[in-house]
Amino acid sequence: MPGYLQLMPLKLGELTGETKLSGSLLRPRFDIKWIAPKAEGSFVDARGDIVISHDYIKINSSSVAFDLLSKVQTCYPDDYHGREESSANTSMPFTVEGVEVDLRMRGFEFFSLVSSYPFDSPRPTHLKATGKIKFQGKIEKPGIPAEENLSSKSAQHVGLGGFRESLVGEVSVSGLRLNQLMLAPQLSGQFSISSDHIKLDATGRPDESLAVEVVGPIRPILEETSQNGKLLSFSLQKGQLKVNMCFLPMHSATLEVRNFPLDELELASLRGTIQKAEIQLNFQKRRGHGLLSVLHPKFSGILGEALDVAARWTGDVITIEKTVLEQVNSYYELQGEYVLPGTRDRSLLGKDKGAALFERVMTGHLGSVISSMGRWRMRLEVPRAEVAEMLPLARLLSRSTDPVVRLRSKDLFMQNLQSVGLYPETLQALLQEIKGHRTAPNEVIPEDISLPGLAELKGRWRGSLDASGGGNGDTMAEFDFHGEDWEWGTYNTQKVLAVGAYSNNNGLHLERLFIQKDNATVHADGTLLGPKTSLHFAVLNFPVSLVPTLVQVVESSASDTVHSLRQLLAPIRGILHMEGDLRGSLSKPECDVQVRLLDGAIGGIDLGRAEVVASLTSTSRFLFNAKFEPIVQNGHVHIQGSIPLTFVQNNLEEEDTETDNSGATWFPGWAKERGRGSSDEAIEKKLFRDRSEDGWNSQLAESLKVLSWNFLDVGEVRVDADIRDGGMMLLTALSPYANWVHGSADIMLEVRGTVEQPVVDGFATFHRASISSPVLRKPLTNLGGSVHVKSNRLCITSLESRVSRKGKLFIRGNLPLRTSEASTDDKIELKCEVLEVRAKNVLRLKREHLNIAKFEPEHGLDPMLDLVLVGSEWQFRIQSRASNWQDKLVVTSTRSMEQDALSPTEVN
Repeated sequence: MPGYLQLMPLKLGELTGETKLSGSLLRPRFDIKWIAPKAEGSFVDARGDIVISHDYIKINSSSVAFDLLSKVQTCYPDDYHGREESSANTSMPFTVEGVEVDLRMRGFEFFSLVSSYPFDSPRPTHLKATGKIKFQGKIEKPGIPAEENLSSKSAQHVGLGGFRESLVGEVSVSGLRLNQLMLAPQLSGQFSISSDHIKLDATGRPDESLAVEVVGPIRPILEETSQNGKLLSFSLQKGQLKVNMCFLPMHSATLEVRNFPLDELELASLRGTIQKAEIQLNFQKRRGHGLLSVLHPKFSGILGEALDVAARWTGDVITIEKTVLEQVNSYYELQGEYVLPGTRDRSLLGKDKGAALFERVMTGHLGSVISSMGRWRMRLEVPRAEVAEMLPLARLLSRSTDPVVRLRSKDLFMQNLQSVGLYPETLQALLQEIKGHRTAPNEVIPEDISLPGLAELKGRWRGSLDASGGGNGDTMAEFDFHGEDWEWGTYNTQKVLAVGAYSNNNGLHLERLFIQKDNATVHADGTLLGPKTSLHFAVLNFPVSLVPTLVQVVESSASDTVHSLRQLLAPIRGILHMEGDLRGSLSKPECDVQVRLLDGAIGGIDLGRAEVVASLTSTSRFLFNAKFEPIVQNGHVHIQGSIPLTFVQNNLEEEDTETDNSGATWFPGWAKERGRGSSDEAIEKKLFRDRSEDGWNSQLAESLKVLSWNFLDVGEVRVDADIRDGGMMLLTALSPYANWVHGSADIMLEVRGTVEQPVVDGFATFHRASISSPVLRKPLTNLGGSVHVKSNRLCITSLESRVSRKGKLFIRGNLPLRTSEASTDDKIELKCEVLEVRAKNVLRLKREHLNIAKFEPEHGLDPMLDLVLVGSEWQFRIQSRASNWQDKLVVTSTRSMEQDALSPTEVN
């Protein structure tokens, strides 16, 4: 038996026992009793006794799953000790005259003894046998030649080892079943066994029979011998159930099954009825064929009405003529061919590699074994299908999502944690500690987007797939997919379309990708994931609120990106229109994109215009031009710039582009010309292409014309921002603490230098502006003044404003934009008169601090303060007399934890 087909050892554990010797020296009697206290599986509570005497050998054993009573009748020659050639070192010969066996099984597990490889199935695989088997037979000697006598060495072996002796007797089988499948209710017949032949022939009712015959040497043969004359046959009939099997090594093999109830066999999650199964193989002519027909198949959640398979073997080609799976609302048809490796390829495998391949097959890597050995091609046709019925099949084909795989991964993860001293109790505390350090005390954590489960996906689809590959050659595929009325929880789409091809050399080519939800559509066509990318895409009439959800669906692990997008897009409403071109390669991409927001609003401010044009150039520069204009007031926000980018080179991608493309291209022989869809689809596709080709290139080129800064040095940054009047409404709409009511504003900012050392210059002037804030009881009115930024230094010449009739606000001073450029003259002077502040929910007393105001008699109403006020961005600590609290004020950033003690003049 090959090494990779070793049976599982009996799980008996440690054996303990005692032996008792009695009788005379010529006729001793051995009484042996044993017990296995640590046995597992079907051998739990295993125990037994062995009696060896002159007349018989009795072996009895039992466990929770079986009882075995056996007796071997023996006979010794009476004149053996009188012979001259006998000595003390010579074993005493004996002859077996008869054998009696009584076996009773109560759910004895056979599967774990047959295979040591775990099968990837959500349910454990069991094969438990129950029933009674009785046998009583004697040794028959059909004439022994005179020259063969007991004095020869050959007669010194047990009678079963003789070449002409056989054990023949009556056998009865009652109540024999595997799991719940009854195989033999009540059978009786003949059983015979010899050194080169085993035969069982038992019958019961007219429609019940069991026959087994094995022709060939029973002893294991180490040398390779001819397989001629060997035979293995099996026949079982019980009512309508019929199983016939015949195997002639190196010659032929046949199998016939009728009306086999898989429901009663209970093999893992496999259910159904094998109505018909046939296999006929001729190894000499290298030909064969097979049929399979299953009614109501079920496996790993896959429910079907019928499964039909027809296959043929001719020489080196295995052809799947037709495989049809019918479900209530789905119909799948598969055809394929597999070309076996040639003689040269098979010789290169060798015995060791052959064993390794078999082990990979048994451990669930059949696909990789097939692809690495021979060429294959397949065609899948799906005229109709329901998504809900397809999900179990997709989960089965993708082993990474199999529940068993997840459980094994979880167990392995927990074992590794325990190996380093982390246990579930300490792990939860550790995670809470890490979360506490990661999150700022007052940081608002957005709630996760609750996506529906995969089981809630519903809808209809149809399509086809042509694929070929294997044999260390090219892998190619062509697909045509149409989906209709898809629902996923509260999300729904009316149409999903994907038509294209894939090649391991050229990547994915999308002839057309189209997704429609109400008026929102997503379009794409071109090539990506290859050495060169050329993809055109468009998102039309798409609600902005769905963008974070779409990102999370595409990349479920991008939680940080989704949270950032939600925070950025929270105040933005409108309908998104986006078109773009993706070019270049994976290591150095290029892209042009134009984004427009129709019927848009930012923080409740309606937009008259919102447009962003961006480009990622071949020189690794990011160019952008953004314009926003409100409806209610004249003004705008205009930002444009050029920023250099650095891409990390991937050596693996470079190696992939240099691989040998000499593999032969093999197109499926049955591939037919695809239909171009309905006339409406063709017209819609033509209009989309015409609009893109006629208007897109000219619009994008015109928008990016102002960004043609080819004279910039390598690494140089250039960003310009222009904000006028009503544009301030859009900026303040992004802040919860200020709202621009009206007034004049003129802001210009320029960023130059490099990414590491940017230089900011600009100015801002305000005239008769009015700003409201929830912090102030009355709005700021008549705000006027100017602010300059010179080489990263903020200079407030003068900012004055009135608050109600009597209040005034005056700000002036200068501060550096970067802490590394600070000087002793930096300060901001803030003066307020009759300014009433309502800072509700802006600052709070820190609970962990004592926060006291200590009044002392000698100081009257001037207490000693020790307060800590915490806000979303800053923390203020006051430790001094109330009359001069500014003598000891410490301001701390709640995010960066940087401290800066301010002097009294800085807080006036």
